[in-house]
Amino acid sequence: MDLNFEIGSAESPKGHSFVYFTDMNNQSIIFVTYIVVLPISADIGKYVPPFLMNQFSQLDSNDFSAFAFPPIPEQFTSLEKLKKLASLRSDDLIYAGFNNSSDSTNMLNIVQSITEKYSKSYTSLSSTNEISSTNFSEHELPTINDVMYEMMNEKDKLNELSQLVSKLRFACETSNQDSITESEQDILLLSRYLPDRYDLNRVVEVLKQNDAKSAKLADLYIQRCFHLAQEEYSEVAKLENIIKDLE
Repeated sequence: MDLNFEIGSAESPKGHSFVYFTDMNNQSIIFVTYIVVLPISADIGKYVPPFLMNQFSQLDSNDFSAFAFPPIPEQFTSLEKLKKLASLRSDDLIYAGFNNSSDSTNMLNIVQSITEKYSKSYTSLSSTNEISSTNFSEHELPTINDVMYEMMNEKDKLNELSQLVSKLRFACETSNQDSITESEQDILLLSRYLPDRYDLNRVVEVLKQNDAKSAKLADLYIQRCFHLAQEEYSEVAKLENIIKDLE
């Protein structure tokens, strides 16, 4: 079966995706599950108690490399909220069609099939593209900042971002082109170590406009980053509405 991506694409699956069904008896009701493809492998036998070893003897790490939870999709509030949540989290979103929500066995089988298909697509992408944890091109060498950002947790990265934004803002206000270029490069370098949903390219674009509105927008974008990190999505939504009105 083909995977119907409504967010994301089959050519570049992210390894984590919402899957939703429409109830065939009531099209306004949707049921949702969440697929995760683990980015690392492990010997499952290391974590199984000895008295259960016989039950797991025929299994290997591939049997646990991808899973869907809940295994049978649960009812969700609305498709609009689901799409917004997927966008905020940078998840894929797959539509699995109309199904009878009361037929649990069929729903379970479909989810397993989609999970297998999605996992194969992700694995295929990973094997055909050289994945570097440091995100360097072939001719780049890591800098001190690369090493530092690699070791930071997400909160520390956002604190660093706040400092870099202040530096860039001051450079723009004083028309210091060298400092502008340096600060911009530092922010974009840091963006390699943060999820795309933080949209740091937009932060740089806004700051370089160098006016009263851009300063306010930059503050809002930074606040949005911190709320995203804390998964405070209601606050993110409020900020996005303010940003939309201001822009």
